[in-house]
Amino acid sequence: MEVSVPTGGVDETCAVLIIRRGSSCCDFVEVRFWNKDSHSTSACFIYAMIHTSTKSVLAAESTTAKENPKKDFMEFDSKYTIGTFIESGSFGEVCRVSRNADGVQLALKTIHKSKLPHYACPSHGGYPVEVELLKNLEHPHIIKFIDSFEDAKSFFLVMELVENSIDLYDFTMKRIDMSEEVLAYIFAQVSDALLYLHCHDIAHLDIKLENVVMDENLNCKLVDFGSASICRDDDVFHFPRCSEPACSPEIWTGRSFYGKNADCWALGVLLYRLCYRETPFISCDEALSLDYVLPDDVSSESSHNSIEEEDNTEDGGYLSEK
Repeated sequence: MEVSVPTGGVDETCAVLIIRRGSSCCDFVEVRFWNKDSHSTSACFIYAMIHTSTKSVLAAESTTAKENPKKDFMEFDSKYTIGTFIESGSFGEVCRVSRNADGVQLALKTIHKSKLPHYACPSHGGYPVEVELLKNLEHPHIIKFIDSFEDAKSFFLVMELVENSIDLYDFTMKRIDMSEEVLAYIFAQVSDALLYLHCHDIAHLDIKLENVVMDENLNCKLVDFGSASICRDDDVFHFPRCSEPACSPEIWTGRSFYGKNADCWALGVLLYRLCYRETPFISCDEALSLDYVLPDDVSSESSHNSIEEEDNTEDGGYLSEK
């Protein structure tokens, strides 16, 4: 299937197309780079095609809020028992909890109100954006929402616990060499999760190895929706939320950007890091010039869509600049 890249008035360059055969949102997919002069399938175009047949999971957000009023943290003690510490992040901590009713092990994420960035803060006295988004999502490769509480200083998010898990960054650094088929299987799960989000008008905005956890059977879950946002195809963002190695050129240079397109770029960076244990671009100049080289041991099947085959604009162009 070949289509012209829709420019929509945007000087789009070097987008990464995520696709997986059998996805709930589209028929087939590949990972591909293109520039404004090429003709190939555009992720953004596909999302636009399926958008009309997809109902946003957030359409009933106001109704859901009424049906599920905020619960005080005092209720937590009657339902859960706090266990061991797991990890800490920029907004809070994660620990293990046990559900008193059946002993099921879960994860409790504490989100400190004082550390929430403005884009993640609740509106109209509700829960943070992360909570409101997660409680409406249901996908095998996205961490599952269970419950939520709050007190004067923090929000508390109860989620499923992925036992014996490792994030993809640690996996990449510690693993022995693995076949491209295995890496493709891992990547397909992340792609499927992101497609699901985009189908439901959500951008994750912090796609990276560290935000994907995997169990012993190579089953992956996309986590950490602290930067996520409702995002339609033409929604523009004006401030970065992702980590620098995964930033597209326009984010690196402080320009506005399309959220879904930025996710696609970050997904391509994730794939490169997963395969080669290093970032494709270590500076803004490299990202702008598209200056990277694939290792010699890459198979022809994996490298035939290399960005090196495309004609680049003089300045490298931009993926999603508004």
